Amino acid sequence: MINSDTKQGVYAPLCQTMSDSESEEELLHRNHHHARLQSKSTNPARTPSNLNRIENHLMFSTTEILGNYSNVEGGHVPASWTNTLPEKKGMSGGRKILFFLSIGLCIFVTVGFLWLLPCSDSATCSSGEKKIKTHNWLRDYEKIELKGIINTVTGLKGRGKNLIFMYRSDRVFAEFDENDHHTNGIISLIGRGGQVAWYDEMPEEPKSIDCTLLDVDKNGEADCLIVGQMGQLGALDPVSGEWLWHISPRIGNSSKIPEDAVDFPLILPDLDGDGVKDLLQIGPSETNQHNSLFLISGATGRILGKSYTVAECESVHKLTIDRNFRINLSCWRNESSVSYVKSLDDLYRLWTNNALKVDALSKPETIEQHRLLGQRKNTENQINIYPSGGKELIIENRGKCPHHCNMTVRLMDEKQNHEVLIRNGTGIYGMVPTILSLNTTKSTLNGFIVKFWEWTPAAGEFFRKRREFPEIIRNHTHSPLEPILRMRVLREVVLMILFNSTDTRVINTSQNNIVQFCLEEHGEEIFCQPDLNYQENSLLIADLDEDGSQELISYYTTFISSDNEKENWRLITYVQLLRLESELAKLNDSEGLN
Repeated sequence: MINSDTKQGVYAPLCQTMSDSESEEELLHRNHHHARLQSKSTNPARTPSNLNRIENHLMFSTTEILGNYSNVEGGHVPASWTNTLPEKKGMSGGRKILFFLSIGLCIFVTVGFLWLLPCSDSATCSSGEKKIKTHNWLRDYEKIELKGIINTVTGLKGRGKNLIFMYRSDRVFAEFDENDHHTNGIISLIGRGGQVAWYDEMPEEPKSIDCTLLDVDKNGEADCLIVGQMGQLGALDPVSGEWLWHISPRIGNSSKIPEDAVDFPLILPDLDGDGVKDLLQIGPSETNQHNSLFLISGATGRILGKSYTVAECESVHKLTIDRNFRINLSCWRNESSVSYVKSLDDLYRLWTNNALKVDALSKPETIEQHRLLGQRKNTENQINIYPSGGKELIIENRGKCPHHCNMTVRLMDEKQNHEVLIRNGTGIYGMVPTILSLNTTKSTLNGFIVKFWEWTPAAGEFFRKRREFPEIIRNHTHSPLEPILRMRVLREVVLMILFNSTDTRVINTSQNNIVQFCLEEHGEEIFCQPDLNYQENSLLIADLDEDGSQELISYYTTFISSDNEKENWRLITYVQLLRLESELAKLNDSEGLN
């Protein structure tokens, strides 16, 4: 149960439904109402009523039908009936043989389908069945934009790993009812084929997710922690998609919360002794300033004790904990940021009026924290360095895209101090790379896979009256002038940089055209879909089928239209999986890098 103490004032429990009676297969086939997703690969049959909606799970109710034999008085069979019954005769020898053969055939068919034939995507395999290898696949999902990092989680037993993403729906050409706020959420895809395992809708857009930090139900597998744009915090079971707990802040004036101030919670040692690490989260104070610290139970989502408000700060963010159990944060006041430090022991006394036994706690340096991958949204000049195999990939992005940005990517040899220019240019942005390392028959092959966005001149502009924009876009603009909805055409390029001890090679692996729509006021972009910041962590290398090989998972979002009419633009996301070993083997055979 979530603490409902009214003195806390700023967090309230959200309703949730859970069932502990579902089987593993049933957990992957739950129905979610008012869905906005569709995978065309998994639902080829379309009608006007289900177009652009995913209906990948059906629920059936059974009704027991009882016969009514009221015409048989007292439940007794009339005597006249017994005179018409035929005399029983035994089966002939031939019929007996056929009877037993039919039974044997039924047994053979049952055994064959259950154990002899390989499992299909929807079949139930024996736990001792050999794991099915992942194959290359490409699927598309309508009416959603995937965002943020790609999470890998353990799926059903013997089925390999699954993928978990955050998503938001179409914000530009929205066809949903504006009163229906369930347009964001979390979606899980089956790793070996890309089918939708489950999805859960959220009332606000998810901002960040991490499925590696906290084992809420203590089953040996980490659960997913999710933070919403306006401070919602929840824990979700990655296999079933059921919310284990979630809480939401009551915010009177959200405009007082600075952009990017809603941070991921800090993971603390287990302070309440329930076997699950606890959380430190920033929330609103009674004056609606973003400057209160809340201690939250990792096991239940309850707020432990009362909040502590850092009164000298207008807002606080960037929580960290050092090896001496001191909480460090950035305190924002008078339009500047200063450091603020307070011991965990002092905070615990303020929260609960009890002393903290620090000696019994896990050391902070042994506790993994959420990592912010990629660049900060409003930081225009950044240099990021990624090491692998004795070399460093240096990605430098300068300026603000698409008009005033340029990029340089270099590969530096740490030992020889030798530098190779990989790519540079204007109107280009380099995203977060994924690192690969493969052992071949001759040597170890290392490298990076990195994605770029390259803007081309706009293909056209659309002008609309503000009242015709969806509410979510109208809320972004405060100008009396009519906003401009501009269409941009850009190219997404994926490069593979491979090297061993003697050779380096750069391979252009794929190119995709992307249509992006941006809302502009006074020449400044205030809203874009797809969003560059949402896409820069859209590559991942992982072993989904746990066979020792590696797979590359990538996604991108675009708008498509068959006739270029404004009303017919559709938002669509593509997700692709490639088995790296097999793809690299083709390159090695043709070009000779081993």
